[in-house]
Amino acid sequence: MNNQIYAAFDEIHAERGLKERTKQYLAQKSGRRQFSPVRYAAAFALAALCVLLGGGGYAFYMAPVAAISIDINPSMEWELNRFDRVVSVTCYNEDAQNVVSGLPLKYKKYDDAIIFLLTSQEMSPYLARDPEVNISVVSENAGKEQEIQNRAAECAGQHCGNVSCHSGSMEERQAAQEAGVSLGKYQAFQALKEHYPDITLEETSGMCMHEIRNMIAQSQVSDAEPDSGTEDISGSCGNGDVGCPNGGGHMHRHGHGHQ
Repeated sequence: MNNQIYAAFDEIHAERGLKERTKQYLAQKSGRRQFSPVRYAAAFALAALCVLLGGGGYAFYMAPVAAISIDINPSMEWELNRFDRVVSVTCYNEDAQNVVSGLPLKYKKYDDAIIFLLTSQEMSPYLARDPEVNISVVSENAGKEQEIQNRAAECAGQHCGNVSCHSGSMEERQAAQEAGVSLGKYQAFQALKEHYPDITLEETSGMCMHEIRNMIAQSQVSDAEPDSGTEDISGSCGNGDVGCPNGGGHMHRHGHGHQ
């Protein structure tokens, strides 16, 4: 059939270039194979599978398996995926929001993110006077929790001299979320309440970690001096007035609150 078409074109007195181009086009058309409906169906199924796997893969990647709360006066919490990457960042006060807004923390490995945060220009005012850096870690996997806790303490300790690192429970984290505070701040409130039963979470949430530790330490001193009377609990945040909602943390409480 093709030979007949080519012969017919040879009898036509057309421009040589046009004739040659037309022959090439017909040769290409006759050599093409038709795409069957079965092939179309297979291609569609493959495309659908890719979409499903892509969506499932994203959900798998974004699923949190652990959380880290970091409290100085900026108070924040990160969720980590199974690849140790930060997949969400929650700020619990304005100081944290001011710091985090300029830092690309998401999708970094948590140890890199800790170093990035603590060495950032945004965080430097809060670290100027070696404040208390509190890190709390929670995971349903106890082994993973310990691994993250050790690594987080190591990374933070390279850049800050006053680091405390703790583990937490899922129940504590849920209670903290319901109260609108980080896990670390909730744990600090529970510890402070042992010394000052009448203190409120609202009061504690406005303090930096240095203030809370100072209050606990001074209450422990008062245990050895039962006639101390009125206490003047003055805990500097360790960073001047930066981020201290109550102006340097002066708080007066009568006695040490033990029942």
